[in-house]
Amino acid sequence: MNRVRPVIYTLLAVVILGAMGLASFDVVTGRWEAVPVLSGSMRPGLGLGGVAIAERVPASSLQLRDVVIYRNPFDSQERIVHRIVSLRQNAAGQPVIRTQGDANTYRDPWAVKVTGQSTYVVEASVPYLGYAIYLDRGLWFVAAGLLILVAALTAWWARRRREDVVTAPLWAGPLSKTTRWQRDI
Repeated sequence: MNRVRPVIYTLLAVVILGAMGLASFDVVTGRWEAVPVLSGSMRPGLGLGGVAIAERVPASSLQLRDVVIYRNPFDSQERIVHRIVSLRQNAAGQPVIRTQGDANTYRDPWAVKVTGQSTYVVEASVPYLGYAIYLDRGLWFVAAGLLILVAALTAWWARRRREDVVTAPLWAGPLSKTTRWQRDI
């Protein structure tokens, strides 16, 4: 059993690091996007300070009730995460959506025309991670936190391995008239 634990821990670490690597690759290539949730308009599903994880899908596959990420029509720096409450196509065949936050009582005052071939639909959320990403150097804080976590797990694992080592006694057998230190002289 003592030899099985290190193998299990190693496999677990490889799986976690591999998943993090694949997720990072998907974000860098644009297949997925992670957007911090900066307001409470999507409560209770997407809480303030969380991160919305969205997958890039063809714009033609949008459906009513999808939660999408789009740029604010009045401030292109701001990204909005809201639910589609109205979906139609304009004369050019492009989707035009109306959105609303789940916690809001009114629809957003604009209609958004999806101009590209694809858009992002939210698939999951991670609570509280958005606070770190929203900071100026938020990704560095996340990376540092992951490194600290890996270092702590490695130290814990090494300590556990040292505790599992059985030390053999320096001498065996019943005590005789001479003590151990007298025999070593």
